[in-house]
Amino acid sequence: MNTEVLIIGAGPTGLSLACQLLRYGIDFVIVEKKEAITPYSKAIGAHARTLEIFDQIGLAARAVAQGALAQSARLLVDGKVRGELVFGDVGKGMSAFPFVTNASVTPRKSQVPPPSGIDVGILLCWVGSARAATETRDG
Repeated sequence: MNTEVLIIGAGPTGLSLACQLLRYGIDFVIVEKKEAITPYSKAIGAHARTLEIFDQIGLAARAVAQGALAQSARLLVDGKVRGELVFGDVGKGMSAFPFVTNASVTPRKSQVPPPSGIDVGILLCWVGSARAATETRDG
């Protein structure tokens, strides 16, 4: 199998990278160790930079609409509050998305249409676990 880019992991970061590569016509393969798509989110929420990237591929409005703005988060250890993160206006003045949303940020097949104008196939390998990858002189 030959490809320009090998993406390890089909979580939010890997799939976001895949969407960007699609936009620029760069060939890639995604390898995921899980055997199926998970119904659970892989992140607490989406922050400004994630939403900016989602905006580039037309997904930010949907992500914001499906969640609520997160004001804070409590850190629990053994059932006791050990700390609190206050999000408030995080990113204010620096981003079009100066907040954290608790929307699920793990894209699922039914949630993520390909970016408009792109008609390509995506190779996603559900391998159970990736053991090795090598790069040759020819790529």
